[in-house]
Amino acid sequence: MVKVHFFTIHGWQMWAAWSVISILQIASARYLKHKWHFNMWLHKLGAFFILAATLLYGVYAYFRLGKIYDDVHAPLGLIVTGLVSLIVLSGLVTRYSI
Repeated sequence: MVKVHFFTIHGWQMWAAWSVISILQIASARYLKHKWHFNMWLHKLGAFFILAATLLYGVYAYFRLGKIYDDVHAPLGLIVTGLVSLIVLSGLVTRYSI
């Protein structure tokens, strides 16, 4: 059996979350306004996948390396992880405060 390197999986998961699912998030918010119930479930599932992928693979990559290298990718990844958490939390607060 071929062993796949963790950072290859990390890269593909981040690509899927930040390209495919994020476009789905934008499209569902824009074009599915008239199907409110389906739109909300699709948006919730997409947000959960993006948050889970970012937290699991981003934070695990940091702990696996044990340090932040002197490049742009790692510090930017930690910033994005924090911002994604805030965005999902603000979406939940907004949705349930209506």
